[in-house]
Amino acid sequence: MNALVWALCGKIDPRIISDSNQYNVVHEGCDDCCVSLTGRLNGNPFTIKRSMDKVKKKHTLQFLMGGQNI
Repeated sequence: MNALVWALCGKIDPRIISDSNQYNVVHEGCDDCCVSLTGRLNGNPFTIKRSMDKVKKKHTLQFLMGGQNI
């Protein structure tokens, strides 16, 4: 459930973490993470991709609709 919330909102449920560090989505043994959500909206395929790199301190969000970057 947290992956879905993070993919859509860029935040995770604050009740499950002890601080507000946004990099808590990345596993302690990893440098980055990525989640993709795919589906259809009015018959058109879409993809939401969100990634976080805690080394580069970079957060990216990509929304594709019908294969085109929106």
